[in-house]
Amino acid sequence: RYNHSAKFGVGAGTNYTYQWYQKGSTAPRPYNDLSTLPLHARAFYIYSEKLDLFTQYTYSRSQSHNAPSSQNLADSVTNSITLGVNGEISPKLSGTASIGYSHLNFDNALTPSQNSLISSLSLSWKYNQKTSSTLTLDRSFSPSAQGFSNLSTFARFNLNHRFLEDLTGIGYLSIGHSEYTYPSAEEYGETSSFDSYGFGISFLKR
Repeated sequence: RYNHSAKFGVGAGTNYTYQWYQKGSTAPRPYNDLSTLPLHARAFYIYSEKLDLFTQYTYSRSQSHNAPSSQNLADSVTNSITLGVNGEISPKLSGTASIGYSHLNFDNALTPSQNSLISSLSLSWKYNQKTSSTLTLDRSFSPSAQGFSNLSTFARFNLNHRFLEDLTGIGYLSIGHSEYTYPSAEEYGETSSFDSYGFGISFLKR
């Protein structure tokens, strides 16, 4: 991030992911290795010292690997734009919230493009000097390794407590719901979904 003036700032970022899958019989929709490279550009309006308004554009390229060309159904480009707010709401509460629109366009000319609303929310609450919590809600839209589009809704609650100066405990609960739609679902009627649940406890010693 770079603050161009007292009221305006710009930012950019990227990351790269590569997912490897075991080979086996998953006909008729095999899993293929999948790489994703998103490019983010963000513009900020500095409303106050503690609050920013922003808009973000993301261009994301997804590419399937190790598959016959006829099965490279995940090859696609996703364009997304979001509006959001980021900052400190009170001395104890801070966070980021955004809402936007995502358009998924497949390389395969016979595969119809898809689109969806996306959103995210992250709130951090500081109870005292030793205890804090974070609530994260996320709704995202992306291609999957089988060529399906994946509309994912995810929620996670973290609780952090510092027992000693160099020892912190972290506990979390999470829940997720994913809806998969095959690009030609109108023809094949292929849709599926699943729910996921998780919890965990960890300790961090510095």
